Amino acid sequence: MADSSRSTRPIDMVVHHHVGSFNFFLEQGLERAVELLEPEEVSLTPPEQAAKLAPKDRTWLRFWIEDVKISTPSKAAVTQKLYPSECRVSGSTYAAPFFAVIASQINDGPITRLNRLMGRLPIMLRVRPLLLLLLVVLDANTRAAM
Repeated sequence: MADSSRSTRPIDMVVHHHVGSFNFFLEQGLERAVELLEPEEVSLTPPEQAAKLAPKDRTWLRFWIEDVKISTPSKAAVTQKLYPSECRVSGSTYAAPFFAVIASQINDGPITRLNRLMGRLPIMLRVRPLLLLLLVVLDANTRAAM
């Protein structure tokens, strides 16, 4: 069996770097980006009261993105599988639901986590088939956590 990653077809040579970049994004890049995001803090204390209080005595909301998942490409209903050929015929984008776990905390209180659909992420064709299989597994885990 030939190694498809070493194709000599002109089109494959042209898109090789783009596909490689997208594979990196799916395998490592997105996770790294989330790890580098710093939590944000906002004061919930009204400004007229905040001026009279030390920062430690104000009410603070702290929030951050804890995790992200890319599901498998699907139609508007997240459970209905989508195929690239359908997108070509309909002129639509081959995209997958993109979920984020957003965590928040008020002062030193309990941490609250929300799993939210952030939008739809266009999926590049020719990415590693194993990655698409991994997306199916991640998608099943995301739905189980909802």
